[in-house]
Amino acid sequence: MENALKEAENVIRIQEKCIRTSEELLEQKEEYISMLTLQLEETIELSRTMAQVLDSRP
Repeated sequence: MENALKEAENVIRIQEKCIRTSEELLEQKEEYISMLTLQLEETIELSRTMAQVLDSRP
């Protein structure tokens, strides 16, 4: 019975570590998505500026 309890505690510790790791990965994923979104917005703005310059050429 005591071994089963220790084994269950080990499983719980492993599951908690997995949850923490998953939360950290999710946070990193959100940061990466934010960075990509910002880069995309900057690229769009640059494209618009370039289009305006080309449109204003004689």
